[in-house]
Amino acid sequence: MRITTVGCVHTLVVVFSAYTSSNEPIVYESEVEAVRFGLSVGRLLVPLDSRLTDRQISNLCGESAYDLVIVRASTRRTELFQTLVDEKNRSVLHADTLRYFSWALEHAEESGTESTPHWVIDSTSSFDAVQVLVGDSFIGYRNHYSENPRLAESATLDGYLEWARTAMGLDTSRTFVARDPESRRAIGFVLANLDTESQSAEILLNGVASEFRRRGVYRACILGAAQTMMQVDGVKRIVISTQSSNIPVIEAWRSLGLQPWFSINTFHVMREGA
Repeated sequence: MRITTVGCVHTLVVVFSAYTSSNEPIVYESEVEAVRFGLSVGRLLVPLDSRLTDRQISNLCGESAYDLVIVRASTRRTELFQTLVDEKNRSVLHADTLRYFSWALEHAEESGTESTPHWVIDSTSSFDAVQVLVGDSFIGYRNHYSENPRLAESATLDGYLEWARTAMGLDTSRTFVARDPESRRAIGFVLANLDTESQSAEILLNGVASEFRRRGVYRACILGAAQTMMQVDGVKRIVISTQSSNIPVIEAWRSLGLQPWFSINTFHVMREGA
């Protein structure tokens, strides 16, 4: 889904092109999050090359009527947090830092030589096939919602389920599951979104059933998804992100040849008394 300059954010599916675009940043209403948390929520996504100053970004938050504005901007804006803190009648939380990685798929074939071959990787369009895996993978997972005591922690998992369901409904989505060859049970998944203009695919969500972790499923699923999208969809690059604290996953990406691209800070700017 590309960010436009009008309307509301009806889903949580925000892809990397929101940060690499030249769109003018404005605060958008987030209907899904408003319903989930019982307060009015806006989102402000600041492209990496935006010419807006930190003060102008802060003013956009201060002038909005939302109880909560979720701001995402480059970590290169080292003074933005303090500028937001200085906004009157608002409290500010640094909720997380996302690290984006990029993978040139010309190296995917080389990375696959050490992968575990016996897991079966299939494409799927069924949400039921990944629903249980999303629940298993993200229960108790810490993200920017769970860092905010004003938000219901129980709603975090619901957010991932909604994100998966909505993303899989997009024409540009591609979903892959790893199966145990004996039981045919889905034990891992990769949910990606294609960007045909840049011949890229962003992996939005991925995970492995808890009892099958540390057995090569994650690596095999990522490789299988990447190689299929390269061959079928002409994808030349994979983009993926995670919280900066998710060190084991970042190390797994590095072993596959993924390279750091850019980092994004998430700030929750909350109206006093909300």
